[in-house]
Amino acid sequence: MKQGLTSLVAISAAMLAGCGGGSNASTVAQVPPPASVILPASPAAAPAPAPAPASTRPTAVLSEGDSISSGASTHTGLYSASRPNLTFFRRAVGGSGIGQLIERLPADLALNPTHATVLIGANDLVHWSRRPASEWVAQLFAYTDQLRAAGVKVVVGTILPQCVTPQPDYLPTFIRQRAEANAAIRAAVGIRIDAVIDFAADRRFGDDADACDTALYQDGIHPTALGQRQMLEVYSVAVDAALLR
Repeated sequence: MKQGLTSLVAISAAMLAGCGGGSNASTVAQVPPPASVILPASPAAAPAPAPAPASTRPTAVLSEGDSISSGASTHTGLYSASRPNLTFFRRAVGGSGIGQLIERLPADLALNPTHATVLIGANDLVHWSRRPASEWVAQLFAYTDQLRAAGVKVVVGTILPQCVTPQPDYLPTFIRQRAEANAAIRAAVGIRIDAVIDFAADRRFGDDADACDTALYQDGIHPTALGQRQMLEVYSVAVDAALLR
């Protein structure tokens, strides 16, 4: 994954250069002119343009994540429908993990968002790779760092509970890693992210046992229509506050 991040940085640098960055032409040695001739100084190469600060761009929200955030009936779809005058890019894709978000980052940044909301982890916190929570969190923050470096304000959602047993030790492992990851997300506000959407702190649907309630989670992972409406309430408060900053 580190190689993937290195490649992404290299691709981003190449894109900036292609958008009118500084010249790479080498300096050619010149024969000194006679002392009586004064030549004008050569113009300095123009620096590569920095990303425009979010405050100077039209407000636009990018939503990234997995199937919990994709589709018109999810909390992000309901939010964007309720705010027709807000430019809102729903870019979440079912089955995604943090690696897929990193892969989509160049295309996402090309949309020139001012704000980004991110909810990820349901697929890859332990289910795909069994890696430590701290390693997963490090990859999440490497991703959010790149968004913030481009002038985007980043709002990250805490991870929802699950009630599934694909392997005997999966659920207790997920419960432990979810708690560790969510604590790290909350602690990162103002350092690696700009705000948090604290879904996990909501006592209606955020506790570990809530995922086993079929009125809230249709399959132990995906929220029902009721669950999505409750998520919308938490999401709206956090995102509306972020848009005022």
